[in-house]
Amino acid sequence: MSTEIAKIEESGKKGTTLNVTQFYGGDKYGVMLQLTQGFGGCPALKVSSKSEPGYILLTITDAYKLIQVLTKWIKDLSRCEAEKLKKKIKENRKLEGTIFEDAVKCEHFIKNLEILDIPLSLLGLIKMEETR
Repeated sequence: MSTEIAKIEESGKKGTTLNVTQFYGGDKYGVMLQLTQGFGGCPALKVSSKSEPGYILLTITDAYKLIQVLTKWIKDLSRCEAEKLKKKIKENRKLEGTIFEDAVKCEHFIKNLEILDIPLSLLGLIKMEETR
């Protein structure tokens, strides 16, 4: 007798359901897991092995070892992604700092410009005779 433990929808390259099923593998193997994705080339259903991956049978020891491998894989990927995010955050902070510095420089430039204090005659807009 088997028990369905979980279904992972749209898994794998082809987006098919991955079924996780527990079953008894006899006195030699005890409780086992079966991972099934598709029919795996079942001749009775006239499905070629190229169209669907099939299934994998795991003992408890196999499942334990697989968990260790998958956990390490996830941790490694997470570390890699964390480093990428740290780099992006650092780049964004540099950019943010540059933008802030530029805004401050613009404010100082505008404050120090004091265009209204420049004599209009220096701008060549008004002749000295017209101002008298």
